[in-house]
Amino acid sequence: MEDTNLMQISLHKLRFFGPYGLYPVEQKWTTEIQADIHLSFIPNAKTGFTLANTIDYQGVYDIANQVFAQNEELLENLANKLAIQLRIAFPQVVALKIEIFKKPILQGPIDSVSVSYHWSAGLDGN
Repeated sequence: MEDTNLMQISLHKLRFFGPYGLYPVEQKWTTEIQADIHLSFIPNAKTGFTLANTIDYQGVYDIANQVFAQNEELLENLANKLAIQLRIAFPQVVALKIEIFKKPILQGPIDSVSVSYHWSAGLDGN
């Protein structure tokens, strides 16, 4: 069995504002959502890293900003769209996790709700 080393780039607590939500009251008011994004890749830097052989976190942020600029009723759709765009932009990614948090407008005390999206390529060649 061959060892596989992974490098992970993470962006924490990205903040976006918009009318995110299914219910009319959510679409009427601006809601803050936060996102954590984790991207893993197989490092290939025998002499050190450059932007060419890692993941540009500004590029990750720019993609997230574009996706979160779209109004969506469900956080699941935002997570799915973001995952697709990140995999297209960074084909070296072999695993990713996106977690999106929102303070919902609910009838009851709650700090936040979240949606998590996980994806990983078959590192064994499958």
